[in-house]
Amino acid sequence: MLAMVLVAAMAVPALTAPALTTSALAQPVKQQDAVDSRVFAIGAKLRCPVCQSETILDSHSSSAKEMLRIVREQIEAGRGDAEIIGYFHDRYGDYVLMQPPARGANHLLWVLPLLILLVGGIWLARWLGRSRRAAAVAASAAPTVALTEHDLERLKL
Repeated sequence: MLAMVLVAAMAVPALTAPALTTSALAQPVKQQDAVDSRVFAIGAKLRCPVCQSETILDSHSSSAKEMLRIVREQIEAGRGDAEIIGYFHDRYGDYVLMQPPARGANHLLWVLPLLILLVGGIWLARWLGRSRRAAAVAASAAPTVALTEHDLERLKL
């Protein structure tokens, strides 16, 4: 009896699955794959406005899901990638772009890490040079003492 119930329970999804098709599944597979690949490509370039440093693909927020829905709708409406990214840029500003353009105050954000590394490298080179010179001066100024045999015997004990 239990075996019949299990067989019937496993057969129900197989029989009802064809009736559960959605409009997305009814589209030709190649067209759906092309739309999905564009959604992923554009979604990887857009930052979630709620989360920090997450793309709208990685985010679980409702606003990111809504943005993905809008991206898909605009792709299906025939808009280009630049138009779609521009749409979100107009609404959210540079923050929504994962790679914001280097202009205005953003120049500082692009150049500052390089300046910090450069200044740090110069400081480190000067500090190491000074410490080496100080060690060389200290070594040359240290008195040299010759040990007698009596001193060497005392050190061996």
